[in-house]
Amino acid sequence: MALLKLNGVEVEATDSEWLPVRLGEVVRSLNGVPRSTAKVKKANLRYTSSLLTVPAAQLLRSLIEGEGHVLAFDSHSYTSREVGYFAAPLSFTIESAGGKYGGHLRLPTSGTMSWKVLDATASSPWSALLWRRESSTWHHYVTRSDGVTWRDGVLSPSTVPTQFVRRSGGTVEALVLGDFTGTGLGDFDDAVLLPYLVPDAWVPKLYALHNARAWPALPYVLAEGPRLATAGQLCLGEVGSAKTMPLRESVAEVFDFTLYEV
Repeated sequence: MALLKLNGVEVEATDSEWLPVRLGEVVRSLNGVPRSTAKVKKANLRYTSSLLTVPAAQLLRSLIEGEGHVLAFDSHSYTSREVGYFAAPLSFTIESAGGKYGGHLRLPTSGTMSWKVLDATASSPWSALLWRRESSTWHHYVTRSDGVTWRDGVLSPSTVPTQFVRRSGGTVEALVLGDFTGTGLGDFDDAVLLPYLVPDAWVPKLYALHNARAWPALPYVLAEGPRLATAGQLCLGEVGSAKTMPLRESVAEVFDFTLYEV
């Protein structure tokens, strides 16, 4: 049984440690009787990764620390890291209801809306997840910078509209949402942009989580495990130092990381 899942993905961890965090203190009064002022108790969860190849270790770091942006479209058009759009049609609206989860973005026919959320070269990897309404039904897309795309959790290259992420000029990558086909399909919800390639094996797990609930507001991540609540726990992740070990033809890493309960 996996010790931990983050955003639906099983994390290769060898051990864990639960550390209580109390807001307040235990003191003694003048007569020596102990007295507690602690009112709230949280937890810090410490884990040690298994032995990973260097690329797998870097991918896990990105997952733990919640790299990326989320656009929930519940009441505004800012990302979860408070990045606003840099190009949009005048007639776009944020609808308060009717989305996959709460509100959603509505764009006019042939209109596009863009966010500069990747300060990277054009060759840098990325993955995008989002919900798009088609003929009154919400469908889920996962698409990557290598051109591979899934629809509703299934590899589906023949049913994918024009890519949702594209170069916006210079060395800046942009998340671009819009009606690329001119058919008036301009309703979007819960768009997620990750600055790395999600592995093929992750996609069904990411889709299962995204189909069950709105995506956590990155950099916060949803942690699930045998020592956590059934519904999971929202946490902020931090990766510590790593040890590098030699293999026969390469090297591998193991590192500690901490999840801070929200």
